Amino acid sequence: YQRRVRGRRVLTMLLKSAVYVLILAIAVNAAIFAFLVVRLAMAAGSGITGAPLAVADELKSVLPHHFGAFQHTMETMGSFYTNPRSKEYFEGQRPLFEAAAAEFKMHRYFSTLEVPDGEITWHNMIHARIKAFAKLHREEGRDDFRVEKDRCAMYRFMALNEIHVPTVHHEWHDKDDLVADLRSGKAAGMAVKWPIFLKACHLTQSSSEGTMIIKSVEDLEERLENGKLPSWVERKWLYRSNDFDRPWVKDGDYLTDQLKPSFLIQAPFEQPTEWHPQGRISVGIHEFRVEVLWGRAYLAQLDGCKLFFRDNTLEDYSTPAGFLKIPMLNTTRDMWIVEQGYLECLWRTSERVARSAGVENLRVDVFLAVGDPDGCVVNEISLSSGLLYWSHDPWLAKTWAIPHQSKKYQLLNSNKPVYELTEADRSA
Repeated sequence: YQRRVRGRRVLTMLLKSAVYVLILAIAVNAAIFAFLVVRLAMAAGSGITGAPLAVADELKSVLPHHFGAFQHTMETMGSFYTNPRSKEYFEGQRPLFEAAAAEFKMHRYFSTLEVPDGEITWHNMIHARIKAFAKLHREEGRDDFRVEKDRCAMYRFMALNEIHVPTVHHEWHDKDDLVADLRSGKAAGMAVKWPIFLKACHLTQSSSEGTMIIKSVEDLEERLENGKLPSWVERKWLYRSNDFDRPWVKDGDYLTDQLKPSFLIQAPFEQPTEWHPQGRISVGIHEFRVEVLWGRAYLAQLDGCKLFFRDNTLEDYSTPAGFLKIPMLNTTRDMWIVEQGYLECLWRTSERVARSAGVENLRVDVFLAVGDPDGCVVNEISLSSGLLYWSHDPWLAKTWAIPHQSKKYQLLNSNKPVYELTEADRSA
């Protein structure tokens, strides 16, 4: 009898302990979620360009699983509200995009995408693309994905097509040569302006943290002396990307595993207003993510929470209502970008990049030059953008899918790798 009583007491204590641990875990996770909300809201409301991205990048790096869960929670909460403008915008733009597709010369490499059966979503379209890329590599050895997944190949493509990007000073394809040039001062001697950006060409995903911003010669010397820079180069040389938070992780990782390690040093974008590096983000610089479909820009995203459209409208999700995917329209803080004609350069430049590559869907990251509406400059591109576009994702996916289904597009008369294309190939 006493053993049974003791057994019950032990069981009761274990159950109580389990309940306490569960309550503590819930409280800790609730506190972390509250912390994420407060930090992001403060950054979005600060009015400082780049601050929301810098904070989001920091949180994603420190709390990757909580940040992913937070994104899913926002997506679920936002599903209770339907933004009528997203469908209206799609319907208004649809004839223009179908006309653009009919004239668009797409490289064969992108034509093998199979539109998913059933519901068409932004992410399953990207997944279908990555599967097609992996199949082409396995069956034909094609590595055209390097036009984006290999930064060195990407910037060489930009140079071939005379697309303006911040100056690339040098590439290294041997780790020892890179470290030797950093130690000897040869690499520093290439810099005209600081900071400089040391980028691992084979690590383009944000989760790989493949970019180091070096603020000055003194900063470079300090990082060499304390061993942090050589150690970072060593780690990143051996590291291989892992798209753990993407549904296309298996095929995506297969593609990036084919890349050979390499590095480059790049000059900063020459922005007339003040800015500073925070983590790997340049705070104070207006960097737009422009989605181009069938050679025509659909929208541009700024700071992850502001969307600009071809009809010169703006949706601002930086307010508390944004957590429910409810936008504020044409907010005065950022309408100067529209009113002073800066969008035209974004549309024109991003469309030129997409047509140069013969790619029917491309995200082009473009720096806006404050004070010069025609002075925008390309930063990078993405073939598998995991960004969320609030309530516009399904309509972006549909705009992408329709010409693939109807086959109403043209094929580029070239079988060269995409990263080697030039104007002569497009004119053939």
